[in-house]
Amino acid sequence: MEPADAHYYLAFLAREGLIDEVITTNYDTCIEEAYCNTFGFNKVPGGDDSPVVVIRDLSEYRSSGGKRFTEGKDKRRCLKVYKINGCANMLRTKCGKNCGKNNECQEYCNNILLTEKDLQDWGKRSWARDLFRDRLRSRALLFSGFGSDEPQVRHTALQVCEEFASEERNTATNRSRDFDEKEIWENPNAPFIVAYENTLSFSQTQIMRAYASYEGVSLSPEETNSNVFLGSDVHFFDAGGSSGEQQLPANLFWKRLFQAAFWRLLRRACGRESAVVSFFLPVLPCAFALLNEALDWFIYRNGEECIFGRLSEMLDLAEDRGGVIPLARWVERVRTIRPEIARGLYHPLVDRPVLIPAVLLLVYLLIGNNHGKSDISWEKLRAKINADDSPLGLSIDGRFVLGDTGVRLYIAHRNVAEQLPQKVSFSGNEEVTVVIQIVVGSWRARTSRVNLVDGKGNKVRVVTVRQISILDLFGHATSVPEAIKRFYERLRTTFLLIDPGRARVRHRSNPLRSGGDDDGR
Repeated sequence: MEPADAHYYLAFLAREGLIDEVITTNYDTCIEEAYCNTFGFNKVPGGDDSPVVVIRDLSEYRSSGGKRFTEGKDKRRCLKVYKINGCANMLRTKCGKNCGKNNECQEYCNNILLTEKDLQDWGKRSWARDLFRDRLRSRALLFSGFGSDEPQVRHTALQVCEEFASEERNTATNRSRDFDEKEIWENPNAPFIVAYENTLSFSQTQIMRAYASYEGVSLSPEETNSNVFLGSDVHFFDAGGSSGEQQLPANLFWKRLFQAAFWRLLRRACGRESAVVSFFLPVLPCAFALLNEALDWFIYRNGEECIFGRLSEMLDLAEDRGGVIPLARWVERVRTIRPEIARGLYHPLVDRPVLIPAVLLLVYLLIGNNHGKSDISWEKLRAKINADDSPLGLSIDGRFVLGDTGVRLYIAHRNVAEQLPQKVSFSGNEEVTVVIQIVVGSWRARTSRVNLVDGKGNKVRVVTVRQISILDLFGHATSVPEAIKRFYERLRTTFLLIDPGRARVRHRSNPLRSGGDDDGR
């Protein structure tokens, strides 16, 4: 099975540090493949360098249950996947192929639980039972795709809820009967359930009611469903896009969950004490206010906050034929000259706390802040950003700032700026005379020249490439309007900012002397 979009969105949340464990009764390998793909791997690596820890038995639980980061050359955050009913991948690794006929494969087949009789008893999997009990007591669990009857999961959940009730009855601090029933869903270990249909299954209902009943109160169906997402919620997650069906697909739910979480994380990443504010602060005293104005443009529409983002398509896998969310493709084009981008690649904010906000700030300044006309559609925004495999970085339509002057504008990390090629393939129709690279990072302004070539490698023309740091474009502005004004003015006169950094003719030449005369004639 290939990972679905839901697996990738779950992996994105894990990369951001919001999910660190998955307990699954499924046998497929979709979760671990999706998580590894977010790093750009073509296949799941093994050994100490694998960012995913799959735990299938007590031996693996003992050796890897406490692992948090990889032990290879690159330190990566690990995602632990507990497969309490077994793993189909073991059939392949036992004999080198997925045949099921080898003796070792046949022996492992007995460890994959399929029948109701198998599922009713934890048997040798007491480690899984104790793990699940501990997480029920201490973590917030989201039951996603848990619609069928899994007896061992349901029975264990009911036992732990009964344990809660017994503890409440035996303590002197037992709650009074007049407290707000909704408060029980504010507990840090309150469960959540995502249901595909518009009603809960028997097993799902039992879990939610059992958790509520330990408080000694009787809840109405509406109150019981406070932590439940039902099929009817599809209208909230996909307003105007549903066809009237009362069904909530996993791909839609996890996409919206990721999008809502991303904008909250980005807001935090642009806080007063954040890395990106500290990056801009020496040259831009109003950095915090400017970043949050840009962030508001991405989130608010007509004065109202859109929790999934006003331009949620930039975080949607369906918007890219290569299986990469557009924002990740933009960031990859800024930071590398590799032509191919692996399916599922993702750059988390926790790893790029300066680069991602800086790229979005430039998108806002160059496209979004169009004379106050901030209401731009996703189609128009996407048309103004070219994420093709150019070695110059991410191409941005800069005509709003520069006009139709034959100038092409790129956003580039300093690693890309340092690898400026001698030849650049160009297939555009418009006349190009100058290329400006806005370098995200500290950078000494400079001017170079490159050869534009056509698809056959034939030289078309020579163009000037002007590279300038993003830090040189704001001029120590103390207010947001002043910062935006100076950004536009300095970008339009980039050559004036760059020329002082170039060696003048007198510094690059030697005086002519003839015959060794002292007067130099």
